[in-house]
Amino acid sequence: MKRLTLLLTALVLTFSLQAQKSVKEKDVLGEWKLIIDINQDEIMEGVEEDEDIPFLGEWLAESVIGLVSNILDDLEIYFDFRKDGQVKIVAEIFGEREVEYSEWYINSRGELVIVDTDIFDNDNDVWVMENDRLVSYEKRRGRDPEADVYMIRID
Repeated sequence: MKRLTLLLTALVLTFSLQAQKSVKEKDVLGEWKLIIDINQDEIMEGVEEDEDIPFLGEWLAESVIGLVSNILDDLEIYFDFRKDGQVKIVAEIFGEREVEYSEWYINSRGELVIVDTDIFDNDNDVWVMENDRLVSYEKRRGRDPEADVYMIRID
């Protein structure tokens, strides 16, 4: 039984390590689009199951989640990673466009770090390559297999 458990553990680790690979500069360079994928049904299910939240609280939560979802539908954020360690960040919302520049680097663990932005807490957020996506995770919480913030290549 111990051998079977050890074998299954080894297989799971092998597959998870293959899906998550170190970020390489050549893989990052170019344009990426940020995706924020919020599952409204899953959030509301958690709110509805919490007996401490009254009906009015559920209604308010549903309204706020709907508002946030509508804003996210109109929000587009693009990252243009450049060879010099600079990243151009373009945010478009409600017809307005804002451009910022920041820096990026790959740390010793092969994780992408975007420095000094208002969008991300660079002390806690890093990015790894998973299935041709740059997936964000918090160092303290670990990688989330149901990642809801990631980037896809657009160039």
